[in-house]
Amino acid sequence: MIKKLIYCFLILTFLFNLNQYHKDYLYNFIGSQVYSATSQKSWGTFFRLRISPTETILVGNSHVCQDSILMVITQLDIIVPVIYNSPELDLCFLKDWREDTASGLVLHFLDPEPNQNLSIIGYPGTSYKKTLTQGQFISTTPDGSYTTAKMFPGNSGSPVVNDLGLVVGVANLYNRITLDSYFIPIEKIKKGIENYKMNKVKN
Repeated sequence: MIKKLIYCFLILTFLFNLNQYHKDYLYNFIGSQVYSATSQKSWGTFFRLRISPTETILVGNSHVCQDSILMVITQLDIIVPVIYNSPELDLCFLKDWREDTASGLVLHFLDPEPNQNLSIIGYPGTSYKKTLTQGQFISTTPDGSYTTAKMFPGNSGSPVVNDLGLVVGVANLYNRITLDSYFIPIEKIKKGIENYKMNKVKN
């Protein structure tokens, strides 16, 4: 009996440590591609996304950019231009100032399954402290895809990632009572990227 209890304790300890290691991976690796950005009117979170082998952009929300043509990356105190802004999709793209196109998060090609674990990494408030919240994917509603991962003011634009660290959405709304989050799904992100590339070719 004692041996069984010790065995169960060791398994639970291993699983706890594994879960903590996974959280640390998401917080540090995914978090290294996430930034806080401000304009004269608003602030939010942006993240680096690889959209081709030779190009990365910073992705966030249109309601954060509003009508700004420049945004300030607050941690680095550098100014970057807005290169795409769609209020309809609530997506805003910033020019990536780095030439390291090998970095950047990757957009998944499949929407999450119900009850799948999701994480939101961003900068709530006006502080430089990064946070990670976790929850499950629930469903897609008229307001967007819905997850129990919590979101706070300043998290708008945060990447929503699965357990593999692949982007499945962009956080943009939250329930003011439960703090559960809504996010822009993969299909709309793809549409925004396609629109950006088409505008880039025209110009």
